[in-house]
Amino acid sequence: MGEEEETPLQKMQAWMDVLYKDEGYQGHDSPLHRLPHFTSATAPSPTTTPTLTATLRIPPTFLNAASNLHGGATALIFDNVTTAVLFLCPGWEMGGVSRSLVVSYLRPVREGEEVEVRVEGTGVGGRMALLRATMTRVRGGKVVATCEHHKVNSAPREKL
Repeated sequence: MGEEEETPLQKMQAWMDVLYKDEGYQGHDSPLHRLPHFTSATAPSPTTTPTLTATLRIPPTFLNAASNLHGGATALIFDNVTTAVLFLCPGWEMGGVSRSLVVSYLRPVREGEEVEVRVEGTGVGGRMALLRATMTRVRGGKVVATCEHHKVNSAPREKL
């Protein structure tokens, strides 16, 4: 009997652990590496698109002067969590680079609120990807923001 294959959630988490293993990293997105709790993931197949769901509690460092989730922090969350779904897609193991990130802000989010981010890899090809995400309040289920993220695969192409 062979070893069990990793689930999509385990595979994605393993990539995140490799990418963010440097405890000394102090980049602007470093607080986000420890925040999301990935709760589900679906690998792409001929009949399904890759999906990912994560929850996180909003820390005080992500707030604006009005004590709401800052728009830039919202975009950062979407950038990182939408990119994470690509770790499930063959050939996208490095996550690519952003072409555009469009965020619509619908409702304020306060410190300590828990939000859920649901991502779908709407169109993932060999070089380009279109990712869509929705951020909702865990309590009450109201949508607080939406995102459309276009990515380009920056991994070197194999020569034929």
